[in-house]
Amino acid sequence: LSHLGKPGGPADVSSTTFLAVTPPGGSRFNTMLHLALLFHLLAFSLADSSEQGAELDPLEGFGPVFEEQPVDTIYPEEAPEARIVMTCQARANPPATYRWKLNSMDVDLSKPGSSYSLSGGNLIISNPERSEHVGKYSCLATNMYGTVVSQEASVQFGYLDLFSPEERQAVHVKEGQGAVLALPSPPPHYPGKLSFRWILNEFPTFIPLV
Repeated sequence: LSHLGKPGGPADVSSTTFLAVTPPGGSRFNTMLHLALLFHLLAFSLADSSEQGAELDPLEGFGPVFEEQPVDTIYPEEAPEARIVMTCQARANPPATYRWKLNSMDVDLSKPGSSYSLSGGNLIISNPERSEHVGKYSCLATNMYGTVVSQEASVQFGYLDLFSPEERQAVHVKEGQGAVLALPSPPPHYPGKLSFRWILNEFPTFIPLV
């Protein structure tokens, strides 16, 4: 008891205060634990900064990624604007170069008098012709990291040709009886669905259909 009562001995500090000042394992263990925690926090912080930098760093190169791709197009033959625009835009670093294919064959953009031209990655078809420009188009974007190929998109021409000029035979019927006026064969057209109206005598007297 006399030993425990000496000034400066362990008994001069309450057990609660003693544990708060000197954790289990000693002060050296406590210091090492704090250093280890600080090291892990620093490592996580650096890793997170590195990931954010990778996402935002505009100087880092990457291959093309499509932002816009061509879509199926129907061009009306009587359209006042005599051109078709097939869209294609890709994000890339360095910027991508573009080329196009029609029915799996390269589109020749350098041919003199060609109706094809590029605006950015978009393909412009000037003065479209049904016999020349119908088909499936695809866009290819390329830089030093690789090439991506867009989805295929078709170009079709919307048109409606005239009925056959052959004169049809007259239909005679007694008053009060019914009659059938046969419709001639539909003229060549695209797309497939047609609607019909009948004209009595002269335009614009349309026959109402019930």
